[in-house]
Amino acid sequence: RRAALEALDLPLAIRVARRMADPAEVMALEKIRAVEDRALLSGHVALLLGEYDLAQEMFLSSSRPVAALRMQCDVLKWEQALRLAESLDPTEIPSISLQYAEQLQNQGEYQAALERFEQAMAEHFMAAGRTVTVALSPEHLAACRAGAARMHVKLGNTARGIQVAQECGEAVCRDCAATLESMRQYADAAALYERCGALEKAVALYIKLKDVRAAGALIGKVPAPRLQVAYAQMKEKAGAFKEAADAYERGQDFDSVVRLCLEQLGTPQRAFSLVRESRSRNGALEIARYAQGSGDYRTAVEFLLIAKEMEQAAELAQSHDLVDAYVLFLGKEGSPEQYALMGAYYESKNQPEQAADMYDKAGQFPRALKFYLQVGTKALDKAIQVVGTARSEVLTNTLIDYLMGEHDREPKDPNYIFRLYMALGNYRQAARTAVIIARQEQEAGNYKAAHRFLFETYKDLDSQNIPVSRDLDEALCLLHSYLLVKTVVKQGDHEAAARLLVRVAKSISKFPQHIAPILTSTVIECQRAGLKKTAFEYASVLMRPEYRSQVAEAYKKKMEAIVRKPGKLEDSDEPAEPCPYCGTKSPSSLLDCTQCRNRLPYCVATGMRMVASDWTVCPACRFPARHSKFAPLIEAEKACPLCEQEVIPSSVVKVDNPEEYLRKAARREAEPVEPPSPG
Repeated sequence: RRAALEALDLPLAIRVARRMADPAEVMALEKIRAVEDRALLSGHVALLLGEYDLAQEMFLSSSRPVAALRMQCDVLKWEQALRLAESLDPTEIPSISLQYAEQLQNQGEYQAALERFEQAMAEHFMAAGRTVTVALSPEHLAACRAGAARMHVKLGNTARGIQVAQECGEAVCRDCAATLESMRQYADAAALYERCGALEKAVALYIKLKDVRAAGALIGKVPAPRLQVAYAQMKEKAGAFKEAADAYERGQDFDSVVRLCLEQLGTPQRAFSLVRESRSRNGALEIARYAQGSGDYRTAVEFLLIAKEMEQAAELAQSHDLVDAYVLFLGKEGSPEQYALMGAYYESKNQPEQAADMYDKAGQFPRALKFYLQVGTKALDKAIQVVGTARSEVLTNTLIDYLMGEHDREPKDPNYIFRLYMALGNYRQAARTAVIIARQEQEAGNYKAAHRFLFETYKDLDSQNIPVSRDLDEALCLLHSYLLVKTVVKQGDHEAAARLLVRVAKSISKFPQHIAPILTSTVIECQRAGLKKTAFEYASVLMRPEYRSQVAEAYKKKMEAIVRKPGKLEDSDEPAEPCPYCGTKSPSSLLDCTQCRNRLPYCVATGMRMVASDWTVCPACRFPARHSKFAPLIEAEKACPLCEQEVIPSSVVKVDNPEEYLRKAARREAEPVEPPSPG
């Protein structure tokens, strides 16, 4: 190989390099293969053989002497490169000087490096006896200034270094500041860090220097907890306890804040609030000791619980009659054993409701129920919750016996039975009970109360996706029909009012307190609507001995006239509407389809059957209504007649396809599934 190169036989040298599997040399030889100048070719070959002096001699004698300059730069021979540049290409001197300066900097020769950086910044200089002018790029000048700034700092020319660094920008300032820090010139380093925006570094050094004023000016801009704590420690040593506490809090050293608030600042409430939020155990113990020392045992109990010192808190609470406070602060974080202990305490103090509350939380449901029943009606809702949670057949039967009066021969309000069934998930029985309760209210003449109770029960079942029984649905429909009459009459729709009253009159036995008034209204509205035959029938009922005396004097003669002179007894035809399920047309007030046997949804605005082509729902309760009737009703009344919630008229939107609601409504035909028996 060497022989081939010395003979300048490049084809042979290339073949040898390939045989030796040296791709780098193959590529290098291929690049110079076409060189015709023998001296230039000899220089390249000498360079490949590592004979730099011979290579320089050959390059200088060739047609491209500047190749010698390039070679010296490539092999980092900067002094030789500068000498050659003076004669061959003086414009390269700044670039070579910059590279030379960076090498000197890395070698630790800072003074020589500074001189070369400054030389590299010169745009006018003498070379080979003549003046040379070079246009230096901004990047080149920036690199030179940055290097000069670093060298000034390294050489101890701090003021000059800082001045030049500030002209160069944040990165150079940060480098110089780091250099100053490594040289233990902390004051200058901190100032330079501050100028370049490295505030955390600056604050750390100011704290190290114990420069309270400078650190204080920046500490609010630095979120680092460790610096906040270090600053707080410095302020605490200086006796500035308020500022120290604020800094400790910013640094999340809550225990130190508590210590200062209690021992130095006299602001225990701040410590209390902080520990209630942070739940610091050490802080809580500190407050508990402070509170006991000042005789504030209630606060001591609270913070002993926060510190998880449960036994100590319980002993302190019992010894100072603060068990109620203990229970309040314990909340839901106690163990069954702790709740049972409190239950036993209340039991010993003959406080059955409080004892029951604790036994309930402890999971001792039989004892909880026992004491709730001792309390009586006042605690029945809690007793129902216990039984609903326990799902024990024994406890369920115990409570039912109590509600039925087995204990004191005084049956309790049926509402409690309803709530019990709901708590147990026995929705079939709950619905049946709801109907019974509503019927009792209805028979007493409390129609709105019965209506509200049935509606709320309906919504409770529906919200849990539980099918509503037909009995409950029909009971709600009947009451709503009666209560809707006034609204319909107000709108001037006497036929709809008559149809609703006829529906009510057919079940008049369910309205025993107002039979005569309801039948009287039925007769009057039927007369107005042209339902002569129906009016005659109910007028005849009113003239029976048992009701005649109950008819208001203002209407008695009218009723008698209708019965005595009935005239032509005919009813006008009722409009027929298609069933939304099968399309079969039937009278509008009929809510059972004669064809498909489905129970049909009714309009809350009119009480009539729903029509698929005129469908909307109340935005509040989601019950259906005829859009053509509901929209003007809301414009006039501003509230849904069923749920009595305020409705914005613009929220009433027509439903194009009510299939989803119809499928849901059809489920009411099915009875709810009974859950498994408890226990």
